[in-house]
Amino acid sequence: MALLTQRNYLPLFLSHVLGVFNDNVFKSALTMLVTYKLAEAYGLNAAILVSLGGGIFILPYVLFSGIAGQMADKFEKTNLIRWIKLIEVLIVLTGTLVFLDGHLWGMFLLLFLMGMHSCFFSPLKYGILPQVLHKNQLVAANGLFEGSTFLFILLGTMYGGALILQPNGILLVGVTCVAVAVAGLIASYFIPMVKGVDPHLKLSKNFLAESLRMIGHARDGGQGILSSLLFISWFWLLGAVLLSLIPVYGAQYLHGDELTTTFLLSLFSIGVALGSVMCQKILKDQISLHYVPFAALMMSVAGAGIIWLTPLMPAHTPDTLRSMGDLLSLPMFWPIVGCFVILAFAGGMFTVPLYAYVQAYGKAAIKSRIIAANNVLNAVFMVAGALGSSLLLSADVSLLGVIGVLMSLNLLVVLCSVGMLPHARKQMLLRWILGPLFRVEVRGLENLKKLPKRLVIICNHQSFLDAALLAIFLPIRPTFAIDTVRSKEWWIKPFLNFVRALPVSPDNPYAVRELIKKVRNDEHVMIFPEGRLSQTGMLMKVYDGTGMVAVNGDADVLPIILEGAQFSKYTTHKNVVPKRWFPKITITIHPVQKLDVNPDIRGRARRVAAGQKMQWILTEAHYKTADTNRTLFSHLMASAKLYGPKNWILKDINLTPLTYKDLIARSLMLGGVLQRMGYAPRYADGHHAVGVLLPNANAAAATFFALQAVHAVPAMLNFSAGNDAVTSACKAAKIKHILTARSFIEKAKLEGLIAHLQKQGLEIVWLEDIRAKLTLTDKLKVVLAGKCPHWFYKELPNEPKQPAVVLFTSGSEGKPKGVVLSHINLNTNVAQARAVVDFNPKDTLLNALPMFHSFGLTGGTLLPVLSGVPVFLYPSPLHYRIVPEMVYNFNATIMFGTDTFLTGYARYAHPYDFYRMRYVFAGAEKVRAETRAVWFEKFGIRILEGYGATETAPVLALNTPMAYKQGTVGKLVPGIDYTLDKKPGLEGGNLVVHAPNVMLGYLRDSAPGKLEPAEWNGKRGWYETGDMVTVDENRFVTILGRLKRFAKVGGEMVSLPAVESLASACWPDAESAVVAMPDARKGEQLVLFTTQPKATKDDFRKFAKAKGASELMFPRHLAIIDKLPTLATGKVNYPKLTEMAEEVIK
Repeated sequence: MALLTQRNYLPLFLSHVLGVFNDNVFKSALTMLVTYKLAEAYGLNAAILVSLGGGIFILPYVLFSGIAGQMADKFEKTNLIRWIKLIEVLIVLTGTLVFLDGHLWGMFLLLFLMGMHSCFFSPLKYGILPQVLHKNQLVAANGLFEGSTFLFILLGTMYGGALILQPNGILLVGVTCVAVAVAGLIASYFIPMVKGVDPHLKLSKNFLAESLRMIGHARDGGQGILSSLLFISWFWLLGAVLLSLIPVYGAQYLHGDELTTTFLLSLFSIGVALGSVMCQKILKDQISLHYVPFAALMMSVAGAGIIWLTPLMPAHTPDTLRSMGDLLSLPMFWPIVGCFVILAFAGGMFTVPLYAYVQAYGKAAIKSRIIAANNVLNAVFMVAGALGSSLLLSADVSLLGVIGVLMSLNLLVVLCSVGMLPHARKQMLLRWILGPLFRVEVRGLENLKKLPKRLVIICNHQSFLDAALLAIFLPIRPTFAIDTVRSKEWWIKPFLNFVRALPVSPDNPYAVRELIKKVRNDEHVMIFPEGRLSQTGMLMKVYDGTGMVAVNGDADVLPIILEGAQFSKYTTHKNVVPKRWFPKITITIHPVQKLDVNPDIRGRARRVAAGQKMQWILTEAHYKTADTNRTLFSHLMASAKLYGPKNWILKDINLTPLTYKDLIARSLMLGGVLQRMGYAPRYADGHHAVGVLLPNANAAAATFFALQAVHAVPAMLNFSAGNDAVTSACKAAKIKHILTARSFIEKAKLEGLIAHLQKQGLEIVWLEDIRAKLTLTDKLKVVLAGKCPHWFYKELPNEPKQPAVVLFTSGSEGKPKGVVLSHINLNTNVAQARAVVDFNPKDTLLNALPMFHSFGLTGGTLLPVLSGVPVFLYPSPLHYRIVPEMVYNFNATIMFGTDTFLTGYARYAHPYDFYRMRYVFAGAEKVRAETRAVWFEKFGIRILEGYGATETAPVLALNTPMAYKQGTVGKLVPGIDYTLDKKPGLEGGNLVVHAPNVMLGYLRDSAPGKLEPAEWNGKRGWYETGDMVTVDENRFVTILGRLKRFAKVGGEMVSLPAVESLASACWPDAESAVVAMPDARKGEQLVLFTTQPKATKDDFRKFAKAKGASELMFPRHLAIIDKLPTLATGKVNYPKLTEMAEEVIK
């Protein structure tokens, strides 16, 4: 306010505010006359005439701003101001006479002249400020200018509108305008004399072209000048549209009378004035743009508050209007008032620094022309705003919708204005904006402490937001490697202001060298090693060159995983996963690692090895990012939210799809009923598992999750194992109740098994009976649970570490053992599989493997259901003709099987049945070369063999499209630690593993309910697989045979699987298996079973010798059978073969 006492400022200020007042008195008076008198008298539309008047006033800014800027730079400014003020006196004198005469078109001509007067005055008044004031006074000077502008717009509008229709109103308005104009003229004579900055400037004759050239002057006016002008013009657009909407808003939404409009307009004007004046205090007279983005953000937040709060106003009858007293008595009105004031206050804070910056740092020789360019832009923006809002309203967009569009566009202004800030403040502001929108969570910040000087940061690449998110939320500032072509795109360029970017071309061999050079200069380099946005929502291949940057740059690697961005609208994949505007984003920073490559490797092999190591680091980080410390039911609910509760996830042969919502609701209802009836006790209350005897069907999945929902533990019973095996399993797990269905028992002809179990004292619970006993409350629970499942399920403390399911070993080497798997075990195995294979919701998985098998439960059910992949459940893998038809009819893209089952399908399937199939995974038994060959030749499909055990939930290793090695069972999945326990006389070693997916322990029928923890050599959590394997440097596993499937013949160890491989090669169309039997002379003897008709031992010997096999591998006995006995899992039933071998020997 001290400036108002200074002679070099006060006269200019008075000339300014008096001119603003006169302009708006004149405009307001004309609007009222046109609306209530002249339109009717001339027979014209009042609304059109009012809009025309607004356009006429703005038109001179477009036409004459160029010549006005030139004149302000060329001539002495003070004299020009005096001449303009004198012309203003003449205009208002003439205007008074025209008003009294009532000549409409004369009034429009005078309105045009008033606009022209303001157009010429504007570059003079703003251009003179930096010449008469010190730089540190410009913020205060502009604050007073902007604050007074809105106040005097309001006063002039109210005065002209209130008086013009009163008796003698025209005369009063005319006298006032003349008096004010004279006062402005007098004030101008006290303005200090200021010379023109470019007296030799040649004035353009083409004033319209010069106005357009003003934009070029703004572009050349200095760094940040054009963007500052654009931001100022944006505010004028925003303000003009909001001011035009306020009368309608007050009437239609607040149901207020005419005073409501005046009140809201006053609020807006006072708010802008306060923000403009307070800007000086906040900036402490410093010219700084640091608060501009924050002010813009405050405007959007306040605007959003108006949109949110308005519908909360109490309802009002439409035939009456609220008075101001009525509105002020409503509690909900005051927050709306607050939002209006904050929005306007922020507007003042937004514009004042921008004006001051333009005046202080615009080129002195063209400063007035820069101001003139601002006038042109203001006019264009305000017209665009008027047209845009009119189009939206005519398209039936609500008034609040128009405000919403404005506030959304204003957020873009916030983002664009961030470039004006120092890096730390950019980060802070963008965190304020993007943090709440995306609910960003950053984990692992402790891994950024004490970083090495040379560092390559790698991250998965899911969306266009990735680089911006990392730049904003990481507390370090790396150099981002960005594709050269992409860096030139218009929408990318603004974001490059936020980061240190190094454009590199992928096809340029020198690009990697440039990155290595940066690293060797001790810079932290950020690379997306996939080289492109993910098209699957999961990890894609890593380019080898990225590994070389770390190796040749002698740098450590910091892996980062972004989760959630694949669900955003800012990706390139086409609906692979459900998309939303603002998904939750998680950034996980993993510990720094060293990328070690064997120094003896050279050339291309070294480059490939570096790429493989980089791929593994990223894959392992992806696995470790997964949330495995939760229950299966919590995971199911989270998946429903992520992939869409209304998307179907399960379907069976009844062709009735179950959506996530259906599955969760039915599980919660069924679980509650079972618990109420005493059939589903909590496992912790007595270590009683609940038997589940069901085939692959929706009911089996719902029953499994129903028990999870009430914290009970299902024991999945193998109904094909025989009476004794099922009884033994029930005893081991202390099962008292078995859940099953009469329809299944009848179709599977298992009445004998049920009778046997009942004789053992086990209670059979029929699901049909449970359904018949449902109450109205139970049915209501289904409805509520589908909408609000969290009301009915809460995870227990420490529950993820507790048992989740009991499975049973196949019994291929003895009595079945109960394998107790925790929630963490199963979630971990799901995460391990997802880290190496790109499962996504566009897939459809066909699961014919029974859920009592770990492969069928984890791989065929839990993995797809928890990953958003729809599953078709088929009850039996033995239907070799039907399963391929199911694959064809349901367009399955993923399938699991064993060698036995895949051989059967290949025999009967049509070559086109698997036309949509992407992946076929095989496990549980060795995949024969013949099976691989027929699948590739007949269907063009490469079988991906894996390896695991029930005790590891089950996956341990897997061949994948990105990591495949012929002759192996795949690469150990992430998270697996292992050792090879060497055995004398045998190649490789007994594989022993330690990982979060290793079981809690065994249950045996000799000690019912007593958990025998997983242990090896006194080490808890280690599991001895019993498989003799080799593991190469890239973790690919080659199985040599079962430790128990070695025979000691004549003191030498003979691999039984090797003998079986020879037999399969000898008779490729037949099935063969070998068992070892005691032998008094040589220790053990081999008995070979085959389905090859007329097979002889001599045929085998000749073939084996030709292959160079040892004579110790020749069988003592050979038996021809119709079919090898198998378990329900498809594995060969070796105990049964041993019994048969005893008969053969006899």
